[in-house]
Amino acid sequence: MSAWEYRSKAEELMAEYRFLSAGELADELIEQGYVLAADRDTVAQEITAHDTAYSREDFDADCKCGKWLEDDEYEWPDHLGDVLDEWITEAGRADR
Repeated sequence: MSAWEYRSKAEELMAEYRFLSAGELADELIEQGYVLAADRDTVAQEITAHDTAYSREDFDADCKCGKWLEDDEYEWPDHLGDVLDEWITEAGRADR
């Protein structure tokens, strides 16, 4: 099963807005109720630590944190969802 098939609402939003800055993406997550406003700065810092993927010669990619990402546009939101798990609210965890 591909990552996009079991994506949460928060991960879906992160995929849709993946080109926003870390602060803007944190604000979108807050606006939708997927992250608490009190956690905004921490969430933005975590997004910044994972906001770039580097391609390799074998067509795979790595997050700038070093985690291997499948060659698939859906992998990054799944990875970021795992990173932000402790800050995502129940509303954000719900299946889309």
